[in-house]
Amino acid sequence: MLNKDNLPPPLNDVHLKKALQVLNVMNFTPEERTLYEGHLKWLWVEENTVKKAKNEGKEEGIQIGKEEGIQIGETQKAMAIAQNLLQEKLPIAYIAKVTGLTIKQVEQLYTVSL
Repeated sequence: MLNKDNLPPPLNDVHLKKALQVLNVMNFTPEERTLYEGHLKWLWVEENTVKKAKNEGKEEGIQIGKEEGIQIGETQKAMAIAQNLLQEKLPIAYIAKVTGLTIKQVEQLYTVSL
């Protein structure tokens, strides 16, 4: 009897392996067929569960990335405004209040711009 996992080289073909698998399934007893079909259903459920989780994770990652990108953009904008206000010689505490940056962040910008 041919074994699909141990075919001689001239017969080692994907189509022949599939045909042998189909023939093997056709020869199952009713109990074996029920177990086989139950296992297939379980595999389909598992595959769909993994796909769903993967898609949800991807969507969540995209959303987090957008939110982080917006935060970074807002911080960069605030820092650019703070630098302009520092050039106008406005007080650091006032700049921090207006831009929403911390005093420490504004002080760091001040030392960098010196």
